[in-house]
Amino acid sequence: MENSQISDTTDRTIMDIIKGKHRMSFEFMAANVLVKHAQNIYAKEPSEENLHEGCRQVKKLLIQNVNLPSVKTDLEKINSMVR
Repeated sequence: MENSQISDTTDRTIMDIIKGKHRMSFEFMAANVLVKHAQNIYAKEPSEENLHEGCRQVKKLLIQNVNLPSVKTDLEKINSMVR
């Protein structure tokens, strides 16, 4: 699995998860915690800046840990939401 699997489409899906349009429980616990944090920030102040920053942080965490089995599973879930 390469960073290329974390695409613009994945960004949109992560943003939808942060907005609450999609629900997903991440296998990678750190991602789960970070998404919940991003959701709380976005809920308090729903701005594009907060949305994009939350997405950037989640994406960075996934890229940094892309070789972990739980991250691979999470990326497969995210990619299946896009289809």
